[in-house]
Amino acid sequence: MNQIGAVMDKFEASFDQADVLSETVAKGMDATTAADSDAVESLLQQVSDEHGLQFASRAADASTAPVAMSAPTAALQDSQEDALEKRLAALRSVG
Repeated sequence: MNQIGAVMDKFEASFDQADVLSETVAKGMDATTAADSDAVESLLQQVSDEHGLQFASRAADASTAPVAMSAPTAALQDSQEDALEKRLAALRSVG
């Protein structure tokens, strides 16, 4: 009976130690991963200013701005069709 009590006491001490370690790690992770959005914005602005970029204004519109696509030229369409026709001919010759 004394052995069971000793084992339970040891388990409880280990469990308490693990709980303290887990809480310490969680606090440390929260402190290091929580970023101040103003500080991040300031850093992005500083880097973009140093390199002559217009990142800040474009980043805000990145998710909502429409993507401009140019219409394919006739030469591009012809070359794509030629490539497709060659692939089709190769597939027909194999089969």
